Amino acid sequence: MGSDNLYTDENNIFVDNIVDLIKQKIEKRIKTIHFNIQNNEIIIRNINNLKSKRTKEIIQLIKYEINVYMPLNLQNYVIKYKKIINTKGIGAIQGILFPKKYVSICNLISENLKIKKKYLHINFDILQKLMDLNVVDLQQSGDDKVTIIENRQEDLVINTVFNKKIIESYVIDKFNSQSSINKFTPKNTYYYGINDNFIKSFQIQKLDIKNKLIFNNNEEVLDVTLTYLPAWGMII
Repeated sequence: MGSDNLYTDENNIFVDNIVDLIKQKIEKRIKTIHFNIQNNEIIIRNINNLKSKRTKEIIQLIKYEINVYMPLNLQNYVIKYKKIINTKGIGAIQGILFPKKYVSICNLISENLKIKKKYLHINFDILQKLMDLNVVDLQQSGDDKVTIIENRQEDLVINTVFNKKIIESYVIDKFNSQSSINKFTPKNTYYYGINDNFIKSFQIQKLDIKNKLIFNNNEEVLDVTLTYLPAWGMII
């Protein structure tokens, strides 16, 4: 996991395909591009009872915690963190390990397009942004803690939300996930993404979102859908 072997034929073909697709689909000239990705190679771990406030000490603790559970070559990862409040109302640190190979691929795409790379998001960052903007409606559950599932072709992104803040997010294989999903209470669980028979079988609610958003100050109204939520990283 997290291999830094970037210059492979597979990666180069992938970059070329993405560049060609963007050129075909986007007619207008764009100045900056945002990337977002979340898969089973991106590691997210919450650390409780952390007393240190120094960045270097926090990073070292994240490295230690990760290596206790899953020994990795941490040189292949970019390590970030943010402060969160867990379900018990206690402050915690959310450590995020992002493979450097994806950073390099995103850099290559932006360089080939001659567009400035601005941000690299994880999928749940986009979802969190929408909750902060009160675009996503979680009030129908009436509970502080809810689960939001991103239903994709081959896997699921499971997001635990407490007081409208995502405190945990992880990826699981779609077709080995039934026992995990059955643990959630249907009235406190929502989904977005692909509306297929798999997700329908669990009888959980589709995430509610306001029909339109207004971006910037030019009063441009944009129709939106949660089916392709990760693509919003391009515009938020």
